[in-house]
Amino acid sequence: MIGTWVRLDELASSVALAPSRDAARELVERAERAGELAALRARVTRLTHRHAEAAAMRVAVLAAACDWAHLAPTGAEPAEGAGEGLADLWDALGHRLDQPHFVALPALALHNWATARKPRRHMPIDQLVRAEALVPVVRWTPADEPLGRLDRFLLATTRLEAHGVWLFRLADALAHTLATQGPDAPATATALRRLARVLHALRAQLLAEQRAVAEAPASEQQRTVIAALARAAASPGEHAGRARPHSPRLVGPRPPGPRPADPRPADPRPVGPRAARDGGGAVGRGAAHLPATLEPPVLQAAEAALGTGARTGEASRQAVRRHLPATQRAWLIALERQCAPVRGLAPRGGPVSAAYHEARTSLIALRHSYAHLLHTAQSPSPETGERQVA
Repeated sequence: MIGTWVRLDELASSVALAPSRDAARELVERAERAGELAALRARVTRLTHRHAEAAAMRVAVLAAACDWAHLAPTGAEPAEGAGEGLADLWDALGHRLDQPHFVALPALALHNWATARKPRRHMPIDQLVRAEALVPVVRWTPADEPLGRLDRFLLATTRLEAHGVWLFRLADALAHTLATQGPDAPATATALRRLARVLHALRAQLLAEQRAVAEAPASEQQRTVIAALARAAASPGEHAGRARPHSPRLVGPRPPGPRPADPRPADPRPVGPRAARDGGGAVGRGAAHLPATLEPPVLQAAEAALGTGARTGEASRQAVRRHLPATQRAWLIALERQCAPVRGLAPRGGPVSAAYHEARTSLIALRHSYAHLLHTAQSPSPETGERQVA
């Protein structure tokens, strides 16, 4: 971030290191009273898409650390102490990116990690992650301390998405094969087996990340951040169904007096494979339920390709994908439609049906592995022993 936006970077770094939710909110309210957030709101239209994503990541840090992730910035009235400056900046960035619900895992993880040095030549993202060291833009742990559990968890999901680029390519290949040769063609079985191998590789990667997350130091505030994101999936915004009738800049100042404090304490309970949330979803019977705000896009792409999502209704699918960029949501909808014929492979026999069952089982195992990784990230203390991902 450059220019005036450097202040937002400094604010996000300070809020991420705040020892508690109340301390984080005090920092944001101080910036609100100084007019810093309102000044940034007026400059959103000048941002390029890349810089808007960087600013949105920092706003997502503010919302998650302050336990405001479940609020809707376009609601009739910001609540729980979230000032108009932050709500307007949040709303403006959402419109700029065509992604109003960006306070979720993709923004917090994928846009928060960069290579320690600029590579000397262009490299694919999966090779770049293997060859270059990644450093966080905004740390949730002080610079003189080792990375905490939240940092390690976000790094693990970033690496998962980077290596999952092969899954995106194979999903497109599967859709093309279904369109040109049909679900019963030998090429369909080949595409499904390749997809299963990628899912196995991604699960092995999560196994490698599990120990680093388990051994990292944990803090109550970092656990609260994960719980806040999970609560945002369960309650997608208490004002989500009502549009703000007028901009607060046009209706005049807010009545004097402090805002009421949030009467609800943050929910510190871990989110894991058995934490069924309305915003989460399952692949098959007995699969892990994940909050939509903490579900990696690579898992959603695998579900769309295999046609095995257990969510019901168009509204539910939209709720799960509402945190993704518009282009990615459109791609998932098209992929799900193109790969719809694979749903009829389950009751059939033969090599194509066997390949489909293998890919489906691999996806269920990957979801369970990721759910255990998420549970470990929110555990109250470092785990002892060499625990393996289920």
